[in-house]
Amino acid sequence: MVTDYSHILSEYPEKISIEQLYRICHFSKRKCKWLLENGYIPCEDRGTKTWRFVIRTVDVVKYLTLLETDVNRAQPAGIFSAVPMQQREKALLERIPEGKIQRLLRDRWKDQPDALSISDAVQLAGYSKTIIRRWIAEHRLKYVLVLNEIIIPKDWLIECFSRIMKKATQRCRRSKKY
Repeated sequence: MVTDYSHILSEYPEKISIEQLYRICHFSKRKCKWLLENGYIPCEDRGTKTWRFVIRTVDVVKYLTLLETDVNRAQPAGIFSAVPMQQREKALLERIPEGKIQRLLRDRWKDQPDALSISDAVQLAGYSKTIIRRWIAEHRLKYVLVLNEIIIPKDWLIECFSRIMKKATQRCRRSKKY
């Protein structure tokens, strides 16, 4: 059963600010900003310090309705809670079955080049150069040396990721705290 949000449409103007959004949704300011910046709620981003976001009230009602009907529309588990990092990682890892991680990454990175520099791997993976270099030094991530430059094949990066994710999942499952 979907909640009737028609009172929001009559109570608020056609376009609202982020302050009105967090009052309507009963979310924190930080969460509202994150939802807007990551496209969960469509908006116009002016890039200014005041009235940065202009949000259509209709889009807010659509988001609230979708949130009730489609669980996948919600933000990742644990991102806005005071839960320790290990529990958040566990919640995120359990959402993706072990066998699907490589297919997911191959599909997501299909448009990326097959040979990556360390800088490309950093941008793609979202980890720092230090972490990527540590994986190489620990022989977790294979590489090829071409003209004195480290080149990482995309498939090897995907394999490394899936192994790291699998180990992290196993570590979380063995932990007696959770």
